[in-house]
Amino acid sequence: MDGNARWAKLNNLNIVDGHEKGVRNIKKIASACIDKNIKYLTLYAFSNENWQRSKSEISNLFTLLNKYLDNDVKYLQDYDIKLNVIGDLSKVDSAIVEKIKIIENKTSNNKKLNLSIALSYGSRQEILNAFLKIFSELNSKQISIDKIDADYITQKMYNNYPEPDLLIRTGSEKRLSNFLLWQIAYTELCFIDNYWPDFSENILDDCINEYNKRIRRYGKR
Repeated sequence: MDGNARWAKLNNLNIVDGHEKGVRNIKKIASACIDKNIKYLTLYAFSNENWQRSKSEISNLFTLLNKYLDNDVKYLQDYDIKLNVIGDLSKVDSAIVEKIKIIENKTSNNKKLNLSIALSYGSRQEILNAFLKIFSELNSKQISIDKIDADYITQKMYNNYPEPDLLIRTGSEKRLSNFLLWQIAYTELCFIDNYWPDFSENILDDCINEYNKRIRRYGKR
């Protein structure tokens, strides 16, 4: 979800306004996914690298997050959305982490949309954590090395959802920025110029239509 700050600058607003507009847009796109019978949506909200931003911007971002955690449980329940937050939450304020766990538990049986928020997330760290778990299991002889394959490694990731069919990056940048690197080996990629606050259901439709034109061969002719 790239481009909140640039959208704010373009519209003569401060960065906080851009992030707030971006957060509000999550509801619109989540609802659109439900209408289109899309079952899994993962949103890259805050990366490990984002901790390098100014303290004031980070503080504003997590103040926004805290506000929406307080206010949006009803939305998740009303729309039958299951929330799952992935990432290294050891860096996140413990009160926010506790709220996340409570909401994850409250929405655990919801079925229309599996909404994952990547928070304090980095794919290299996720892969490293997976291998450390496997090493620990090997070291304690819980498993033997012949049991380890790609599927087993996948099970050790932050969640075990299906591999994404389509990855959309907003904001005109054409890079993956350490997002779901293990999971997107055969994912179709779509890079668009629109900033996240302007990302709409119509643009989502355009991306899906583009996806539907592609032929996924998975290495086969």
